[in-house]
Amino acid sequence: MPINSEQTANSLSITRDNSLSRILGQAILLGLTLHVLDLVVFIVLSSHPLAAASVFSIVLYVFLYMMNRRGHMYAAYILVCLDILAYQSLLVMFTGWDTGNHYIMMFIVPTLFYPPRFSMSFRIAAASFICLVYCGLYFFSHRYEPVYQLPENIIQLLNYANMFLALLVLAVLSYIMNNAMGNIENRLRSMNEELAFLARVDPLTRIWNRRSMDQYISITLKKPRTAGSQTVFILSDIDHFKSVNDTCGHACGDMVLKKVSGVMADAVREGDRVARWGGEEFLVMITHGSLDGAMILAERIRKAIENNIMTWNGGEVTVTMTFGISVMEKDEGADSCIGRADRALYHGKNAGRNRVVAWTPEIDRLPMPAHTASEVSG
Repeated sequence: MPINSEQTANSLSITRDNSLSRILGQAILLGLTLHVLDLVVFIVLSSHPLAAASVFSIVLYVFLYMMNRRGHMYAAYILVCLDILAYQSLLVMFTGWDTGNHYIMMFIVPTLFYPPRFSMSFRIAAASFICLVYCGLYFFSHRYEPVYQLPENIIQLLNYANMFLALLVLAVLSYIMNNAMGNIENRLRSMNEELAFLARVDPLTRIWNRRSMDQYISITLKKPRTAGSQTVFILSDIDHFKSVNDTCGHACGDMVLKKVSGVMADAVREGDRVARWGGEEFLVMITHGSLDGAMILAERIRKAIENNIMTWNGGEVTVTMTFGISVMEKDEGADSCIGRADRALYHGKNAGRNRVVAWTPEIDRLPMPAHTASEVSG
Protein backbone atom coordinates (compact mmCIF):
# COMPACT_ATOMS: atom_id res chain seq x y z
CA MET A 1 0.00 0.00 0.00
CA PRO A 2 1.51 3.36 -0.96
CA ILE A 3 2.63 5.68 1.82
CA ASN A 4 1.10 9.15 1.69
CA SER A 5 2.32 12.28 3.45
CA GLU A 6 0.05 11.76 6.46
CA GLN A 7 1.28 8.19 6.93
CA THR A 8 4.85 9.44 6.62
CA ALA A 9 4.28 12.03 9.36
CA ASN A 10 2.63 9.42 11.59
CA SER A 11 5.44 6.96 11.03
CA LEU A 12 8.07 9.58 11.86
CA SER A 13 6.11 10.56 14.96
CA ILE A 14 6.04 6.92 16.07
CA THR A 15 9.76 6.67 15.39
CA ARG A 16 10.40 9.74 17.54
CA ASP A 17 8.10 8.34 20.24
CA ASN A 18 10.15 5.15 20.30
CA SER A 19 13.32 7.21 20.36
CA LEU A 20 11.95 9.32 23.23
CA SER A 21 11.13 6.15 25.15
CA ARG A 22 14.69 4.85 24.72
CA ILE A 23 16.25 8.20 25.72
CA LEU A 24 13.92 8.55 28.69
CA GLY A 25 14.66 5.01 29.84
CA GLN A 26 18.38 5.72 29.81
CA ALA A 27 17.88 9.10 31.52
CA ILE A 28 15.78 7.49 34.25
CA LEU A 29 18.48 4.89 34.89
CA LEU A 30 21.08 7.66 35.03
CA GLY A 31 18.93 9.66 37.45
CA LEU A 32 18.29 6.55 39.54
CA THR A 33 22.06 6.00 39.83
CA LEU A 34 22.64 9.61 40.90
CA HIS A 35 19.88 9.41 43.52
CA VAL A 36 21.41 6.24 44.97
CA LEU A 37 24.77 8.04 45.23
CA ASP A 38 23.04 11.02 46.87
CA LEU A 39 21.37 8.68 49.35
CA VAL A 40 24.72 7.21 50.37
CA VAL A 41 26.20 10.70 50.83
CA PHE A 42 23.23 11.97 52.85
CA ILE A 43 23.27 8.90 55.10
CA VAL A 44 26.97 9.42 55.75
CA LEU A 45 26.31 13.11 56.54
CA SER A 46 23.28 12.17 58.70
CA SER A 47 21.04 14.46 56.64
CA HIS A 48 17.78 12.65 57.22
CA PRO A 49 15.43 15.03 55.30
CA LEU A 50 17.59 14.86 52.16
CA ALA A 51 18.07 11.10 52.59
CA ALA A 52 14.28 10.74 52.75
CA ALA A 53 13.94 12.87 49.60
CA SER A 54 16.45 10.60 47.86
CA VAL A 55 14.53 7.48 48.89
CA PHE A 56 11.31 9.02 47.56
CA SER A 57 13.01 9.89 44.24
CA ILE A 58 14.48 6.37 43.95
CA VAL A 59 11.06 4.79 44.43
CA LEU A 60 9.55 7.31 42.00
CA TYR A 61 12.19 6.59 39.33
CA VAL A 62 11.59 2.83 39.58
CA PHE A 63 7.88 3.52 39.05
CA LEU A 64 8.62 5.91 36.16
CA TYR A 65 10.89 3.34 34.53
CA MET A 66 8.02 0.84 34.50
CA MET A 67 5.63 3.52 33.21
CA ASN A 68 7.97 4.27 30.35
CA ARG A 69 8.33 0.58 29.48
CA ARG A 70 4.53 0.32 29.24
CA GLY A 71 4.34 3.17 26.73
CA HIS A 72 3.44 6.06 29.04
CA MET A 73 6.60 7.93 28.16
CA TYR A 74 5.03 11.40 28.08
CA ALA A 75 3.60 11.14 31.60
CA ALA A 76 6.90 9.66 32.77
CA TYR A 77 8.84 12.49 31.13
CA ILE A 78 6.74 15.19 32.82
CA LEU A 79 7.10 13.50 36.23
CA VAL A 80 10.88 13.24 35.75
CA CYS A 81 11.04 16.97 35.02
CA LEU A 82 8.92 17.77 38.07
CA ASP A 83 11.10 15.56 40.25
CA ILE A 84 14.25 17.31 39.03
CA LEU A 85 12.73 20.73 39.77
CA ALA A 86 11.51 19.70 43.22
CA TYR A 87 14.60 17.72 44.24
CA GLN A 88 17.15 20.30 43.10
CA SER A 89 15.10 23.09 44.66
CA LEU A 90 15.14 21.19 47.93
CA LEU A 91 18.91 20.77 47.72
CA VAL A 92 19.36 24.50 47.03
CA MET A 93 17.16 25.44 50.00
CA PHE A 94 19.11 23.10 52.27
CA THR A 95 22.66 23.77 51.03
CA GLY A 96 22.44 27.21 49.39
CA TRP A 97 22.70 28.59 45.84
CA ASP A 98 26.49 28.59 45.71
CA THR A 99 26.70 24.78 45.93
CA GLY A 100 25.52 24.62 42.30
CA ASN A 101 22.68 22.15 42.80
CA HIS A 102 20.59 24.25 40.41
CA TYR A 103 22.74 23.53 37.34
CA ILE A 104 20.81 20.39 36.38
CA MET A 105 17.53 22.34 36.23
CA MET A 106 18.71 24.26 33.16
CA PHE A 107 18.95 21.08 31.07
CA ILE A 108 15.22 20.48 31.23
CA VAL A 109 14.42 23.35 28.84
CA PRO A 110 16.15 22.01 25.68
CA THR A 111 14.65 18.55 26.23
CA LEU A 112 11.16 20.06 26.02
CA PHE A 113 11.62 20.49 22.27
CA TYR A 114 12.34 16.83 21.54
CA PRO A 115 9.03 15.00 22.31
CA PRO A 116 7.06 15.22 19.04
CA ARG A 117 3.56 15.29 20.54
CA PHE A 118 4.10 18.38 22.67
CA SER A 119 2.56 21.48 21.15
CA MET A 120 4.67 24.60 20.82
CA SER A 121 2.42 26.44 23.28
CA PHE A 122 3.00 23.69 25.86
CA ARG A 123 6.75 23.85 25.31
CA ILE A 124 6.81 27.63 25.74
CA ALA A 125 4.59 27.44 28.83
CA ALA A 126 6.73 24.69 30.40
CA ALA A 127 9.97 26.54 29.63
CA SER A 128 8.52 29.73 31.14
CA PHE A 129 7.46 27.81 34.26
CA ILE A 130 10.97 26.37 34.68
CA CYS A 131 12.50 29.85 34.28
CA LEU A 132 10.11 31.21 36.93
CA VAL A 133 11.03 28.39 39.31
CA TYR A 134 14.71 28.96 38.62
CA CYS A 135 14.49 32.72 39.19
CA GLY A 136 12.27 32.26 42.23
CA LEU A 137 14.76 29.82 43.71
CA TYR A 138 17.57 32.29 43.08
CA PHE A 139 15.77 35.12 44.88
CA PHE A 140 14.67 32.81 47.71
CA SER A 141 18.19 31.47 48.28
CA HIS A 142 19.62 34.99 48.36
CA ARG A 143 16.96 36.25 50.75
CA TYR A 144 16.98 33.37 53.23
CA GLU A 145 19.82 31.43 54.76
CA PRO A 146 20.14 27.73 53.78
CA VAL A 147 19.18 25.09 56.34
CA TYR A 148 22.74 23.81 56.47
CA GLN A 149 25.50 26.35 57.07
CA LEU A 150 28.34 24.68 55.21
CA PRO A 151 32.00 25.72 55.36
CA GLU A 152 33.24 27.72 52.39
CA ASN A 153 35.61 25.01 51.23
CA ILE A 154 32.75 22.45 51.24
CA ILE A 155 30.55 24.85 49.28
CA GLN A 156 33.27 25.28 46.66
CA LEU A 157 33.81 21.54 46.53
CA LEU A 158 30.08 20.92 46.02
CA ASN A 159 29.96 23.63 43.38
CA TYR A 160 32.80 22.03 41.43
CA ALA A 161 31.25 18.59 41.86
CA ASN A 162 27.84 19.78 40.65
CA MET A 163 29.45 21.65 37.78
CA PHE A 164 31.30 18.50 36.74
CA LEU A 165 28.14 16.42 37.22
CA ALA A 166 26.12 18.88 35.12
CA LEU A 167 28.67 18.73 32.30
CA LEU A 168 28.73 14.93 32.53
CA VAL A 169 24.95 14.74 32.33
CA LEU A 170 25.00 17.18 29.41
CA ALA A 171 27.59 15.05 27.60
CA VAL A 172 25.67 11.83 28.22
CA LEU A 173 22.34 13.33 27.14
CA SER A 174 23.97 14.86 24.06
CA TYR A 175 25.43 11.48 23.13
CA ILE A 176 22.11 9.71 23.66
CA MET A 177 20.13 12.32 21.70
CA ASN A 178 22.70 12.37 18.91
CA ASN A 179 22.31 8.61 18.51
CA ALA A 180 18.53 9.00 18.60
CA MET A 181 18.60 11.69 15.92
CA GLY A 182 20.87 9.48 13.84
CA ASN A 183 18.32 6.69 14.08
CA ILE A 184 15.55 9.08 13.05
CA GLU A 185 17.60 10.32 10.09
CA ASN A 186 18.21 6.72 9.00
CA ARG A 187 14.50 6.00 9.31
CA LEU A 188 13.65 9.14 7.34
CA ARG A 189 16.17 8.21 4.65
CA SER A 190 14.70 4.72 4.46
CA MET A 191 11.16 6.11 4.18
CA ASN A 192 12.21 8.56 1.47
CA GLU A 193 13.72 5.68 -0.48
CA GLU A 194 10.52 3.70 -0.01
CA LEU A 195 8.41 6.67 -1.13
CA ALA A 196 10.59 7.10 -4.20
CA PHE A 197 10.21 3.39 -4.96
CA LEU A 198 6.43 3.46 -4.47
CA ALA A 199 6.18 6.50 -6.74
CA ARG A 200 7.79 4.44 -9.51
CA VAL A 201 5.91 1.16 -9.14
CA ASP A 202 2.37 -0.06 -9.42
CA PRO A 203 1.22 -0.82 -5.85
CA LEU A 204 -0.42 -4.13 -6.79
CA THR A 205 2.02 -5.74 -9.19
CA ARG A 206 5.20 -4.06 -7.87
CA ILE A 207 6.46 -3.38 -11.38
CA TRP A 208 6.81 0.05 -12.95
CA ASN A 209 3.69 2.14 -13.34
CA ARG A 210 2.76 4.11 -16.45
CA ARG A 211 4.23 7.35 -15.10
CA SER A 212 7.63 5.74 -14.56
CA MET A 213 7.57 4.14 -18.00
CA ASP A 214 6.64 7.47 -19.62
CA GLN A 215 9.58 9.13 -17.88
CA TYR A 216 11.93 6.32 -18.86
CA ILE A 217 10.79 6.44 -22.49
CA SER A 218 11.28 10.22 -22.61
CA ILE A 219 14.80 10.01 -21.14
CA THR A 220 15.86 6.99 -23.18
CA LEU A 221 14.75 8.36 -26.53
CA LYS A 222 16.86 11.49 -26.01
CA LYS A 223 20.01 9.36 -25.93
CA PRO A 224 21.87 8.54 -29.15
CA ARG A 225 20.77 5.22 -30.63
CA THR A 226 23.27 2.43 -31.12
CA ALA A 227 23.84 1.60 -34.79
CA GLY A 228 22.14 -1.63 -35.84
CA SER A 229 19.81 -1.79 -32.83
CA GLN A 230 16.13 -0.90 -32.70
CA THR A 231 13.68 0.30 -30.08
CA VAL A 232 10.73 -2.05 -29.87
CA PHE A 233 7.48 -1.81 -27.92
CA ILE A 234 5.43 -4.84 -26.89
CA LEU A 235 1.90 -4.03 -25.74
CA SER A 236 -0.01 -6.92 -24.20
CA ASP A 237 -3.42 -7.49 -22.72
CA ILE A 238 -4.88 -10.34 -20.63
CA ASP A 239 -7.63 -12.07 -22.60
CA HIS A 240 -11.13 -12.10 -21.10
CA PHE A 241 -9.86 -10.56 -17.88
CA LYS A 242 -13.28 -9.11 -17.08
CA SER A 243 -14.73 -12.60 -16.96
CA VAL A 244 -12.09 -13.56 -14.38
CA ASN A 245 -13.23 -10.70 -12.15
CA ASP A 246 -16.90 -11.46 -12.76
CA THR A 247 -16.55 -15.20 -12.17
CA CYS A 248 -13.93 -15.45 -9.42
CA GLY A 249 -13.97 -11.98 -7.91
CA HIS A 250 -11.62 -9.01 -7.95
CA ALA A 251 -9.28 -10.60 -5.41
CA CYS A 252 -8.67 -13.42 -7.89
CA GLY A 253 -8.17 -10.83 -10.62
CA ASP A 254 -5.53 -9.13 -8.47
CA MET A 255 -3.79 -12.46 -8.02
CA VAL A 256 -3.77 -12.99 -11.79
CA LEU A 257 -2.28 -9.53 -12.36
CA LYS A 258 0.48 -10.25 -9.85
CA LYS A 259 1.30 -13.61 -11.45
CA VAL A 260 1.32 -12.20 -14.98
CA SER A 261 3.50 -9.24 -14.00
CA GLY A 262 5.90 -11.59 -12.26
CA VAL A 263 6.23 -13.77 -15.35
CA MET A 264 6.82 -10.73 -17.56
CA ALA A 265 9.34 -9.13 -15.19
CA ASP A 266 11.33 -12.39 -15.06
CA ALA A 267 11.29 -12.75 -18.84
CA VAL A 268 12.67 -9.37 -19.94
CA ARG A 269 16.39 -8.64 -20.14
CA GLU A 270 18.11 -6.55 -17.50
CA GLY A 271 18.33 -3.51 -19.78
CA ASP A 272 14.69 -3.66 -20.86
CA ARG A 273 11.66 -2.43 -18.93
CA VAL A 274 8.14 -3.70 -18.26
CA ALA A 275 5.31 -1.65 -16.79
CA ARG A 276 1.66 -1.98 -15.99
CA TRP A 277 0.26 0.30 -18.66
CA GLY A 278 -3.31 0.35 -17.38
CA GLY A 279 -5.88 -2.15 -16.13
CA GLU A 280 -4.83 -5.52 -17.51
CA GLU A 281 -2.44 -4.00 -20.08
CA PHE A 282 1.35 -4.28 -19.89
CA LEU A 283 4.02 -2.51 -21.92
CA VAL A 284 7.55 -3.76 -22.57
CA MET A 285 10.21 -1.44 -23.96
CA ILE A 286 13.24 -3.05 -25.61
CA THR A 287 15.91 -0.42 -26.12
CA HIS A 288 18.54 -2.38 -28.05
CA GLY A 289 16.71 -5.11 -29.86
CA SER A 290 15.04 -6.21 -33.06
CA LEU A 291 11.64 -7.28 -34.27
CA ASP A 292 12.68 -10.95 -34.35
CA GLY A 293 14.01 -10.77 -30.81
CA ALA A 294 10.84 -9.08 -29.60
CA MET A 295 8.70 -11.72 -31.31
CA ILE A 296 10.67 -14.49 -29.58
CA LEU A 297 10.35 -12.75 -26.20
CA ALA A 298 6.62 -12.14 -26.58
CA GLU A 299 6.03 -15.74 -27.66
CA ARG A 300 8.00 -17.02 -24.70
CA ILE A 301 5.91 -14.89 -22.33
CA ARG A 302 2.68 -15.95 -24.06
CA LYS A 303 3.48 -19.64 -23.60
CA ALA A 304 4.55 -19.12 -19.99
CA ILE A 305 1.27 -17.37 -19.20
CA GLU A 306 -0.79 -19.98 -21.06
CA ASN A 307 0.89 -22.84 -19.20
CA ASN A 308 0.79 -21.15 -15.81
CA ILE A 309 -1.96 -22.87 -13.83
CA MET A 310 -3.02 -20.72 -10.86
CA THR A 311 -5.14 -21.92 -7.95
CA TRP A 312 -7.90 -19.92 -6.30
CA ASN A 313 -10.26 -21.20 -3.60
CA GLY A 314 -9.42 -24.77 -4.48
CA GLY A 315 -9.99 -24.32 -8.21
CA GLU A 316 -7.70 -23.77 -11.16
CA VAL A 317 -7.45 -20.47 -13.00
CA THR A 318 -5.72 -20.06 -16.36
CA VAL A 319 -5.48 -17.03 -18.61
CA THR A 320 -3.97 -16.16 -21.96
CA MET A 321 -2.54 -12.96 -23.38
CA THR A 322 -2.45 -11.22 -26.72
CA PHE A 323 0.59 -9.21 -27.79
CA GLY A 324 1.08 -6.38 -30.25
CA ILE A 325 4.58 -5.42 -31.37
CA SER A 326 5.93 -2.38 -33.20
CA VAL A 327 9.43 -1.22 -34.05
CA MET A 328 10.16 2.49 -33.71
CA GLU A 329 10.84 4.10 -37.02
CA LYS A 330 13.26 6.93 -37.63
CA ASP A 331 12.03 10.30 -36.29
CA GLU A 332 8.91 8.61 -34.90
CA GLY A 333 7.59 9.48 -31.46
CA ALA A 334 6.91 6.93 -28.75
CA ASP A 335 3.15 7.59 -28.74
CA SER A 336 2.94 6.82 -32.43
CA CYS A 337 4.94 3.61 -32.09
CA ILE A 338 2.90 2.43 -29.09
CA GLY A 339 -0.25 3.29 -31.01
CA ARG A 340 0.85 0.94 -33.81
CA ALA A 341 1.51 -1.78 -31.23
CA ASP A 342 -1.98 -1.15 -29.89
CA ARG A 343 -3.47 -1.62 -33.35
CA ALA A 344 -1.51 -4.84 -33.79
CA LEU A 345 -2.83 -5.98 -30.42
CA TYR A 346 -6.38 -5.19 -31.49
CA HIS A 347 -5.83 -7.19 -34.66
CA GLY A 348 -4.68 -10.14 -32.52
CA LYS A 349 -7.80 -9.86 -30.39
CA ASN A 350 -10.01 -9.97 -33.48
CA ALA A 351 -8.06 -12.91 -34.87
CA GLY A 352 -8.86 -15.08 -31.84
CA ARG A 353 -6.63 -13.83 -28.99
CA ASN A 354 -3.73 -15.69 -27.35
CA ARG A 355 -1.25 -14.76 -30.05
CA VAL A 356 1.63 -12.45 -30.93
CA VAL A 357 1.08 -9.96 -33.76
CA ALA A 358 3.69 -7.61 -35.19
CA TRP A 359 2.46 -4.41 -36.77
CA THR A 360 2.59 -4.19 -40.53
CA PRO A 361 1.22 -1.52 -42.86
CA GLU A 362 -1.46 -4.01 -43.94
CA ILE A 363 -2.95 -3.90 -40.43
CA ASP A 364 -3.70 -0.21 -40.81
CA ARG A 365 -5.49 -0.91 -44.08
CA LEU A 366 -7.90 -3.32 -42.39
CA PRO A 367 -11.30 -2.01 -41.24
CA MET A 368 -10.88 -0.60 -37.72
CA PRO A 369 -13.61 0.58 -35.36
CA ALA A 370 -13.28 3.88 -33.55
CA HIS A 371 -11.81 2.29 -30.45
CA THR A 372 -8.49 0.53 -30.02
CA ALA A 373 -7.50 -2.68 -28.30
CA SER A 374 -7.23 -0.97 -24.90
CA GLU A 375 -10.95 -0.29 -25.10
CA VAL A 376 -11.90 -3.82 -26.12
CA SER A 377 -13.27 -5.92 -23.25
CA GLY A 378 -10.83 -8.82 -22.87
